[in-house]
Amino acid sequence: MDKQPFWTLTQVTKTGNKLPRLENIDLNIFPGITAIVGASGAGKSTLLNLLTGFEKPDQGTLRSKIDPNGFTLPLYWVPQDEGLWPQLTVKEHLLAIGKTAEEEMNQLLDQLEMTDKINCSPETLSMGERSRLSIARAIYYNPAVLVMDEPLVNIDPAR
Repeated sequence: MDKQPFWTLTQVTKTGNKLPRLENIDLNIFPGITAIVGASGAGKSTLLNLLTGFEKPDQGTLRSKIDPNGFTLPLYWVPQDEGLWPQLTVKEHLLAIGKTAEEEMNQLLDQLEMTDKINCSPETLSMGERSRLSIARAIYYNPAVLVMDEPLVNIDPAR
């Protein structure tokens, strides 16, 4: 395992309306699996937004190994709202990322029990199916870093 952190946050603060959303955070996140756990309103989504570059710290420093000048994005973001495009089918969502490995796509959809939904648009899917599609798209992209904000919230625990 790489001994260098992928992200380093030093005294990071992100202000809010009345209280800071994050305050004086010191954190190293190393390559591998990391879960951010906390109560609602604790700042988990704010932290993920900072890590993915959707927001900037108001104070402190955030260093990342992500090369902003790279030709391909090493990071794939799965937002809370799934980030699905209403005009695309399940299959088109996967193909939209530029990969065309049909067999790999079909295996992934089979694993996520979505094969019968391949020609469906998001509006016709249940919330759980939408979440699974969002996860399928992220996995299919095969990024170096996968950041997901509550990806399993709508998925039946039995799955």
